[in-house]
Amino acid sequence: AAADYKLATTFSPKDEKLFFNAGRLYYEIKEFEKADEMLKKSLLLNKNYLDALEYSIYTYLNLKKFTQALTLAEQAVELKKSGLTYLNNAVVLDSMQLYPDAEKKYKDAKYYDSKLVMAYVGMSNCQVKQKKLDEALKSCQMGMEKFIPANKEILFARSEVYAAKGDYMAAVNDLTQVIIVDE
Repeated sequence: AAADYKLATTFSPKDEKLFFNAGRLYYEIKEFEKADEMLKKSLLLNKNYLDALEYSIYTYLNLKKFTQALTLAEQAVELKKSGLTYLNNAVVLDSMQLYPDAEKKYKDAKYYDSKLVMAYVGMSNCQVKQKKLDEALKSCQMGMEKFIPANKEILFARSEVYAAKGDYMAAVNDLTQVIIVDE
């Protein structure tokens, strides 16, 4: 399907959506260099195409091109302040090991979309990396209060916090709940 979209771009070379869809599909099949090529063409036609920016960020993260990913993540936030744009920005900063900055962006993501599970999980993981274990546990607790029944991603993150704190019984208990939630 990606090749079909790429072929379609020869007939309609000014259609950013065709380039985007080709890039998105190349991304999905993990052909990141080809995805990058198509997404760049989409953004050349429309630099404010938020979906193309989003997939370009993901592509750059997979290619370990963090500086380029950060530039696009910041551009996306400027275009639209949303939970997803801040989350993407946080993930890039987290990948660059800029944990205090990432933590701020995770908080912004939660502010703009309090139901964004990965903002709670990402914040908790980021706080664990900074050895802020009590804060990480609070982040998980806040997420648990938002998502009833229990969310397996948050349960898993909380189990990692408990393990980092040395509370292995609580960690195993949360992992057991993850299995139950999955069933």
